[in-house]
Amino acid sequence: ILTEGRFLEVQPWVHQAKKTVNARSTGPNRQRAQALTPANYPIGEITADVRELIQIEEKPVIQAISLRNRQTRFDDLGLGLRIQGALKEGTARGSALFVADSPNGIVVEGKYEVLGDGTLSVTCEFFNASGFLGEAGWTDAVDAEWHALISDWVLNRAAD
Repeated sequence: ILTEGRFLEVQPWVHQAKKTVNARSTGPNRQRAQALTPANYPIGEITADVRELIQIEEKPVIQAISLRNRQTRFDDLGLGLRIQGALKEGTARGSALFVADSPNGIVVEGKYEVLGDGTLSVTCEFFNASGFLGEAGWTDAVDAEWHALISDWVLNRAAD
């Protein structure tokens, strides 16, 4: 993860390593990694010379998700936590990265409504430290893979 487009940060790398170790560790002697990074700080600078030597695929990072029901004004379906959990699990499988409190991360704020036919209508706005990135809306089953829809929007539009 690059800050200001050039500095490598420790915390997102450590959290990703923890997820990878925990996902791959199986059996009776299973290892459980812990991310012990009290602070996030740059560990190096990627200059033009370094960029020519290595290929870095920088993914956008989602730092927070807040969703709520339009009628009740709180997340009575637990949709925000479900999406957050699925993004954390899916990070290693090509979805957007989820790193809570990432200083350069994207904040997703949205509202949902259960429609008469039992489907769910979700609208989200996307922000980062620079401001408003865009908005999106979807209608699908309540148990749809909402994390995949949000991740797809972030991966395909946040870098624009």
